[in-house]
Amino acid sequence: MQNNLTQLGDSRWLILNGGKALVSSAVMQVQSQLTGKDAKGPDKTCKELGGFPEPSDLEFTATIKKGRVNEVRLSANATGAPLVGYAQKITNPIDSAYPYSPIGSPKSNSPDFTGTWLAGSDVGLLRDGTGTMQLVASACLSAAFPTGAPAVYQARFRNGTLVALKALAALPSDADVLANTACYGNPS
Repeated sequence: MQNNLTQLGDSRWLILNGGKALVSSAVMQVQSQLTGKDAKGPDKTCKELGGFPEPSDLEFTATIKKGRVNEVRLSANATGAPLVGYAQKITNPIDSAYPYSPIGSPKSNSPDFTGTWLAGSDVGLLRDGTGTMQLVASACLSAAFPTGAPAVYQARFRNGTLVALKALAALPSDADVLANTACYGNPS
């Protein structure tokens, strides 16, 4: 079976909570508490069926490519993640343009999930080519299911040129929308 989003064979399966049924993809409504004082941890049946633990925390770097105007190298590491997706958000778009969009399809070349962001393709949505965009990387359990906290960079543009990239220490309030966009391609 081929995954239409990634164009790869779909070997990712999710176990339904409390049961022995598996699904290859699903829209998640709620999920078990895996950490904290009420944690139950992953279902033991998952390991019995050959499943893997939840991926490690995501490490994300974004660097401007030397000699390339508005071209950014994206790299992420999340041990155990079958996919990592990337997305962008234009923080103040002109003409009420939809601010979220995926950057390519989720990457499945674990453990080095690399990609390229051609930042110049969306600069026209910034007033006078000046403003900020956010870049996000998110580990994904499947094409439609982000896991863990995403990592976010802020990109600053002046007159259509990328002038700075900075990792954000705090997640933006719409981090879940950004993570969904990265893993699935839309935030719904």
